[in-house]
Order: sequence, then C-alpha cells, then structure tokens
Amino acid sequence: MALPTPLLPGLALTACLPACALPPREIHLAPLVSVHRTAGGGREVEALAGILRWKEDEEGTEAAVRPVFRRFRKGEERGADFLFPLGLDREDPESRLFYFFPLGWWRRQPDSKGHEAIDAGLIPILVGGRTGDGESWWGLFPIYGRYRGFFTYDLFRWVLFPLWVETKKEGGWHTRSVLWPFFAWGEHPEGTSFRLWPLFGKVKRRDRKEGFALWPLVHWSREGEEKSSFLLAPILAWARDGARKTRSVLFPFFGWTWNPETGFLVVDAPWPFFRLVRQAKGGRLEAVRLFPLFTSTRSPDIRNRTFLWPIVWLREDKGERYERRSFYVLPFFVGTRTTRADGTKGRLAHLWPLLHAESEGDAHDFRTPTLLPFPQLRGVYENFDSLLALYDRRGKGERLSQRLFADLWRAERDEEEGRWSVPILAASRRRGEVRDWSFLAGLLRFRTGEGGFSLLAPAFPGPGFE
Repeated sequence: MALPTPLLPGLALTACLPACALPPREIHLAPLVSVHRTAGGGREVEALAGILRWKEDEEGTEAAVRPVFRRFRKGEERGADFLFPLGLDREDPESRLFYFFPLGWWRRQPDSKGHEAIDAGLIPILVGGRTGDGESWWGLFPIYGRYRGFFTYDLFRWVLFPLWVETKKEGGWHTRSVLWPFFAWGEHPEGTSFRLWPLFGKVKRRDRKEGFALWPLVHWSREGEEKSSFLLAPILAWARDGARKTRSVLFPFFGWTWNPETGFLVVDAPWPFFRLVRQAKGGRLEAVRLFPLFTSTRSPDIRNRTFLWPIVWLREDKGERYERRSFYVLPFFVGTRTTRADGTKGRLAHLWPLLHAESEGDAHDFRTPTLLPFPQLRGVYENFDSLLALYDRRGKGERLSQRLFADLWRAERDEEEGRWSVPILAASRRRGEVRDWSFLAGLLRFRTGEGGFSLLAPAFPGPGFE
C-alpha cells in the first residue's frame, strides 16, 4: 500500500531552498530576509520574520513555511509537519507514520516477530493493511470488515455492523455475536461462553466459572477452591482470594480488603474521596487519599503526592538508569530534575506562558514566552515557539545561539569565533584578537585587533561577514 502524497502549501518553496545557491556572505535585513552563519559552522536563512526558514548544520536540515509546513532531516530520522499538530509524517529505518487528523493515517512498523506490517485508514470508514506474514486485511464500515491484529484480537470480523461480529484470539476465545453486544456465544480450548445482554451471561472455563444477571446488578465468579466473588450492586459485594478478603457496602463507595496473614489492608470510606492502603502489619501507609485535598501513593520505585488534585503534584521516580524528581502546578508550571546512571544531570522549568528553560548535560535552552502548557510536546518549539519567542537561547558546550523576535538581534558563538548583529545598524565578528565591524548596512566596515585599525571594503546590504 503506497503512502498518499498530500498537496502541501509551501512544498515547492521548501524544496527549492536547499538547492538554491546561498550568498557567500552574511545578510541581515530582518524581518525581511537574513542569511546567517550559526554556531558550529551551520547556515540559516530566514524571511518574513521567520515564517520562511531554511537551516543546515551538523545535526541535519530543516525547511519550513511556519506554521503551515515544515520538513526536516535529523540523523536517520526524516519527517514533515503540515498544519501542525493536525498533520505529521515521520520516517526512520524501521518505521514510518503519516496522519492527517481527522481524515486518516498510514503506518509501517515491525510486528511482534520483527516482520514489516502496514495499516492505513480513512477515519472512520475505510481501514486496511498487511500483516508481517503478508496477509492483507481491510474494512468498509459498517458494511464489512476483516481485521488482523486489531487491538488484542488476532481476528476481528463484522458484516453489517452490529448485525454480525466475530472475534478470535490464537489459542484463546473464538466469539460470535448477533446484534452486538446483545447476543453472543464463544468457544475456548478449555470452555464455552454465552451472553444475552443485559439479562444473563456466563463463562465456563476449566476450573473457572463466572456470570452475570441483569447487568450490572448481579455478578459472580469462582476459580478453584481459593477464589470467588459475588456482587449485588449497589447493596453489597464480597470476594476471596486465598487469605485475602474483600467486603463492600453500597458498592463501590464503602469497602475494605484485608489479609490477616500479611497485614495487607485497604479501606475506602467513601470511594473515591477517602482511601488508606497498608502493605504489611506495622508497616507505613502506602497510599492515602483525602480527595481532592491530598493524595499520596508509594511503591519501591515511585512516590507520588497531590494537593488540590489535579493542580499540585510532587513525584519521585527511578528506573534502571535514572532518578527523577518532579513538581507540577498545572497548567502553569512543570519542573523536573533528572540524574542518569552516567552522572548526567537534566533540569526542566516550564512556566506557561512566560518561559521555558531546559538543560541536559552540556546542552541548554531558554525561551520566552512559550505557547503551550505542555513542555515536551514534540514539534511545538519548531513550529511555533521558535517563531514567536521574544527571546530564544540555545547552546551546547562552547556553542551558543541567541536571537530576538523576528531576528531583530542575533548572536552566535562557538569554539572559533563570536558574532552579533542588529539589522542594518551594526554587526561584529570576533576571531581570536581580531574583530571586524560593520555599520549602516555594510557601508562602513573596519577591522581592529592585533594588526591595528584598517578599513574594509563596503558590503551592502551588510554585514558581509563570510
């Protein structure tokens, strides 16, 4: 199945930019047009206050008509955004994803066996694809559909949905429904099932039996001699799993679960406003909830607390190769501190809509303002924040790039040199002890430093640095 090729505004322009010959010298006529040497030896072209943009550096290339269209290459990843966040195209050596919300999508990715699988659709009418084993599947809703690998099902088929629905899991349940979800029956290598919803239903599988009557009022289950449950909603409920027992009155508002052997205890009174959880006798409380004023949960790897949920969050978590502390005041502030196994430290402070500051190792960036309250939503900076920021600062090691809105001031610095410029008025470049100056659109240029003072040839429209 071929990937559809949309007609995107600005495609012709962005396709031309990388191939066009750029001026050999810097030009700074912002907000009309600018050509810059960036920190680390890259090139960048901006026009119309940054709406049109092309850049190239050691990390890759980017061409954009923001916020309508943007395409980029970074390492082995290639992609495009169009009318972000509605349209997206991403490709790497193993997978590709294309979508345009709400019309449809196209996706290629490895399946669980490592084989290439494809799926695509026009939401919600036409969906199709090919499994990693080469088997095609498709559906034209609501007339007919035959899906493979749909959610947790190996087979999902319908005819005149919901008149006939069939689902199947390999080695598991094979279920057929007429007028889904009302009437259904199923087979399993170890049992059978039947449903006449909402009146009655039952499942029998080896040593497990469960069923319902007048759903959701009555439900029961039994598995061997150790597990059983019964619910007469909302009056009462009880369950047993070995030594663990559960009782509930006015389900689900009042309930408690306990294990007399281990001391495990859970109390809800009433749910969801008040809860206590204790894992062992004499142990500390693993979870406390006084909703919405305060909640606290604790596990070996995560500790989470909230105040005036969902506004204030404190979170501590650790994985195999990191430890992180987070503090949120939603939707206005997100702050995190991360320490990785190799000793690298990272920090994030996002105060919406005022500023965003982030560092990871020797890389750091800062901008003000910031458009959205989601600090790590990929694509926001490239399509919006870098265009609208009044001040934008990005650096790594000895390299530093700074700019004001519409490129009305630009500064670049790396291991070899430093540059700054204000459109038409003034600009400077420093290399070692030598500094070049440019004023009045490049009409007045001179050099100072080790060799003394010397005039340079005019370079209209300036600053004319190579």
